[in-house]
Amino acid sequence: MLVALLVILAVSAFGGQLGLVFDNISSGLAGESVEDEVSVSFLIGDFYQRILSFKEENGRWPKSWGDMRFEEIGLDPKDWEEPVADILWIPHGDNIGLGNVYGDDIRLYVNKMDGSRMEIYTVVWCYPTTERCYYRFPEPENEVDISTLEIVHTD
Repeated sequence: MLVALLVILAVSAFGGQLGLVFDNISSGLAGESVEDEVSVSFLIGDFYQRILSFKEENGRWPKSWGDMRFEEIGLDPKDWEEPVADILWIPHGDNIGLGNVYGDDIRLYVNKMDGSRMEIYTVVWCYPTTERCYYRFPEPENEVDISTLEIVHTD
């Protein structure tokens, strides 16, 4: 809930400039650790804003495949080939997926809504229309609190 409030405040304060702020921060940073530069919650908010803006302007959701899934929301796919802020970002139409690369030295943990902690082995899907996130599938028992996302380096 706090993340959603911060996103709304940021969008209100920066309006259309929010994407420009993100573009400036992320330009050339793909594959690098950028936690000090930009937070995961900021990136989620930026993806939410881009996805919802695209829907409002075009009357449909952005594509969910190939380079178009990035290009339609104003991003260069090459900047997102590698993890950004240690997360693999997967825009997919009306949602955004967060995951990690198989075999890397990073483990992702998040709390379920009942407070129990779980490791993410596949993808968490976040939906900007509801501001809810789910592990694997959008079912009530799979809902997670994305604000509790923890990135752990195993090396």
